[in-house]
Amino acid sequence: MKTLYSKFIALFVLFVAVTVLSGLMVFKGISDRKTDGLVINLTSKLSMLALKMTEEAFSLNEGMGSRKTLEDTVGQFNRTFQGLISGDKELGLPPTRNADIIIRLQEIKSHWEEFRRNIEIVNADSEIRNISLPFIAENNVRLLEEIDHAVQMMVEAGLPSRTVNLAGKQRMLTQKIAKEVLLAVHGIVPGETVMETVSLFSKNHHDLLKGDESLGLAAITDRELLSRLERVESLWAPFRENVEILVRTSMEMTEAFTYLQKRHIPFIEQIDRVAGMYTQRAESKIENLKVVQVVAMLIVVVAVFLGWRFIVWPTQEKLTESERRFRSLVSNIPGAIYRRSNAPDWSMKYVSDTIGEISGFPGSDFLRNNARSYVDIIHPDDRDMVDKLTKEGVGKKSPFVLEYRIVHSNGAIRWVYEKGQGIFNKKGETRWLDGAIFDITDLKLVEEELKRAKEQAEKATKMKDQFVSLVAHDLRSPFNSLLGYLGIMISDQKDKLSEKHGKMANRIIENGQGLLKMIDGLLNISRLQTGEITPQLRFIDGYTVAASAKMQLEYIAREKGVEVINQIPKGTRLFADMDLIAEVAQNLVSNAIKFCNKGDMVTIFIPTDREATIAIRDTGVGIPEKVLPNLFRHEVRTTSLGTSGEKGTGLGLPFSHDIMKVHGGDLRVESVEKEGSTFYVTLPYQSFSVRS
Repeated sequence: MKTLYSKFIALFVLFVAVTVLSGLMVFKGISDRKTDGLVINLTSKLSMLALKMTEEAFSLNEGMGSRKTLEDTVGQFNRTFQGLISGDKELGLPPTRNADIIIRLQEIKSHWEEFRRNIEIVNADSEIRNISLPFIAENNVRLLEEIDHAVQMMVEAGLPSRTVNLAGKQRMLTQKIAKEVLLAVHGIVPGETVMETVSLFSKNHHDLLKGDESLGLAAITDRELLSRLERVESLWAPFRENVEILVRTSMEMTEAFTYLQKRHIPFIEQIDRVAGMYTQRAESKIENLKVVQVVAMLIVVVAVFLGWRFIVWPTQEKLTESERRFRSLVSNIPGAIYRRSNAPDWSMKYVSDTIGEISGFPGSDFLRNNARSYVDIIHPDDRDMVDKLTKEGVGKKSPFVLEYRIVHSNGAIRWVYEKGQGIFNKKGETRWLDGAIFDITDLKLVEEELKRAKEQAEKATKMKDQFVSLVAHDLRSPFNSLLGYLGIMISDQKDKLSEKHGKMANRIIENGQGLLKMIDGLLNISRLQTGEITPQLRFIDGYTVAASAKMQLEYIAREKGVEVINQIPKGTRLFADMDLIAEVAQNLVSNAIKFCNKGDMVTIFIPTDREATIAIRDTGVGIPEKVLPNLFRHEVRTTSLGTSGEKGTGLGLPFSHDIMKVHGGDLRVESVEKEGSTFYVTLPYQSFSVRS
């Protein structure tokens, strides 16, 4: 025995050592493959980022791009590139060690520095252009007006036609400069041409003020006219400065774009060549890993063979003892364990004694169908189902799970749960079916009780909804009549109510209208819950939904000094019920206005970090944290007075939440007290899109 144990321990240690060593080698190879895959992906990402930077720079030149977007793309490229060279722990990148690849990366680095410099020129000059162009457009008109005034004054003063014509020429030059600046910005007109026009304007203006003997122009001496020309001079100085800035930046951007157009494709090709080198190096590692895996597998096979030869085979004599232990273990399981043939007669090779407790028949009756087959005790109505599901599981080579009835030896009907699976040989043929059978009769009785209780609860809920709908409907007509009569009494000038009674009647009407609003809310909720209101889904424009809510509440918002802003792009498509979504939008915007103070803002927009969502954000008083969990619950009243004392029914938000649920969507809220709230109206992703 000691010798056997010693052999076992020696082989076990050898097997563990070989397995661990092989595992480490394979793990290292797999780890290298993951790292190489990450490096290859990031190198490919560099190509995409280089192309993206060029496109974003061109967009900036056309006045359509974003400087922040371009800066972010440059930052991503720089970090990824530095990670490839020096490593990046956050990205899981080790430093590059291959000498050939390092040489290539250094070449790319030198080109990247020049490429980045030109990108930064475009980015910086586009900002200058965004400042100077509007300034020129605005002050061009003012400059023209001042020149026109000066010309009019010259005509009225009777100055010589040469002087008047020269002043008129200034007006033409101003318009020409504005036009040439726009053409220079787009690279159509050289900057030198613009500066020649600018110099001509300055010379003409000087001649008007000081005179020019060669042109036969006398210096202007009229004080009012001099004052007007000095105002022209005060507008011309900054106008000229911005023109010169635009000309200079346009020339710089033209040079930068020329570089980018020539170099971005060779630059991307350089990156792609490095990606190819990484790929070739990774493929070489994969071949080495295959060799390691084959060697490891051979070593494991040898170790398994030695284990079988010196351990498994000598211990076969102990199988009988193991079988006895197995039977003892099975006897303590609350279900019956079996092994049977796959034949229609269900001949049992083995079944545990627990089958007697389940069926009332001893297990020996079923062994090789000595007294009866197990099929005989299955309820006749369930036999076809059991046979069908069992064959399907065996055919798919997957476990089968069954619930069916059996007939107990005393004639009682019992429910059983069976789970089994096929045992197959090397050819894929079914040898046996192994499984377990458990008595679940008591569980089935409990399920039936629960089912009856559920049906009764659903019936009670339906009756409650019908009752609420009926009561709310019957209350509405009397309240309308009552409020109508009170309105007639107040407006009756012949039998006019006293001031005291008038105030009381107005208070009754005000409270009655609030109650009517609550009744309408209850009716809507009841109709939605009982299915009287169902969404009529179609494609609608989200911008129109927001615009409608804004228009209907614009007066209330203006009265409170609250600004409502619609930032939903036109063409935002929603697949929803127009009336129901409009109800949700109006409820949320109205609620936001209610809790805003003068000077606050309500914004309807599409969040960039949430798909298929429209949001309503306000800068009002916010919602207390303890109220948030109950905000959409019908059974909890969360309504409170608005910032101007406005009352509410407390039904709008729960109703809006119900509307989103029947759409298959959701309604959520984020709020911080004294900072405001944001409600998110989310539809299923497949129903949402924005037209190009």
